[in-house]
Amino acid sequence: MVRYSVLVLLICYGFGLKAATPPPAIDVFVTPVQATEVTDSIEALGTLKANESVALTASVSEVVTAIHFEDGERVQAGDLLVELSSSEEQALKTEYKYTLAEAEAQLKRISRLATRGDASQSLLDEQRRVRDVSKARLTAVESQLTDRQVKAPFDGVVGLREISVGAFVSPGVVLTTLIDDRQLKLDFAVPAIHLPKLTKGMTLVARTRVHPNKTFSGKVVAIDNRVDPVSRTLQIRALLPNADHQLLPGFLMEIDLLSNKRQALVLPEEALTPVGRKQFVYLVQDDQVKRQEVSLGSRWPGRVEILTGLSVGDQVIAHGTDKLSDGSKINIVAREDVSEFLSKDDSQVGNEQGSAL
Repeated sequence: MVRYSVLVLLICYGFGLKAATPPPAIDVFVTPVQATEVTDSIEALGTLKANESVALTASVSEVVTAIHFEDGERVQAGDLLVELSSSEEQALKTEYKYTLAEAEAQLKRISRLATRGDASQSLLDEQRRVRDVSKARLTAVESQLTDRQVKAPFDGVVGLREISVGAFVSPGVVLTTLIDDRQLKLDFAVPAIHLPKLTKGMTLVARTRVHPNKTFSGKVVAIDNRVDPVSRTLQIRALLPNADHQLLPGFLMEIDLLSNKRQALVLPEEALTPVGRKQFVYLVQDDQVKRQEVSLGSRWPGRVEILTGLSVGDQVIAHGTDKLSDGSKINIVAREDVSEFLSKDDSQVGNEQGSAL
């Protein structure tokens, strides 16, 4: 009986020692709360258009006599692209130049005679009329010659040639196309609910699957004056510089319209612990943790904005929160220096470094 009692006491003593042993510290990663420049983003899809675009046509019915461009060639404003038959107009121009020269010479002679009183004023006036008519006829034929020359109205790149030398063309027949692609228009629609955020001059970042590893920056230049009553969207127009000519009209672009640039407290999403509708983080206090409620703002891939509940410099558990509770002992195995620039201007690319302790 005594031996049995001693055994019971030893067993109870052993359980008491085990119960009194403190739990092991939990390995965690810690990150500081930092203020980072961030922006909100409005996502949209848009289509590129040439800044200027025109289908070049003839203004008269005539035969093509010369073509001065190659398919896809870059031209400057005023370059002669297509010539139409103009032999009759050239002959008339020569005739009218001689007629005008003769009329001016005759006007000078009559003017000298009128000054001496040897010619009447009516004769002088009649000669002035002849000179003016000759000048008008020359101007008219020069205009007809201009109509038979198709020139580039602005700097740009021509498209495919649609005609050949010897072809008879008439008004409305497309000879080729010309676009100005030094910068491109980007038209897209956003929900009208975003109207208070929209202003001219807003920056945007655009991407296309044609160049998957590149981003293109631009600015909003126009906002439509009405909302579509069916889709409840607002049309926006931006301009994208295209000095290297990598973009073409017709490209589908994925757009991030940037607004509300500000300094914000940013944490990794892994640091959050949701409880119902509330969000909590674990603050580091010495070698223990304290659960702290926070309110959230905007979100980005892998990151979240903290509106209230934290201050710059607070140390927060970034990884290992699944085993924590208020007052848990921790063992910091790494500290993350998260200084990520989340603006869409840099396509949400930042730096994240960890240093083991």
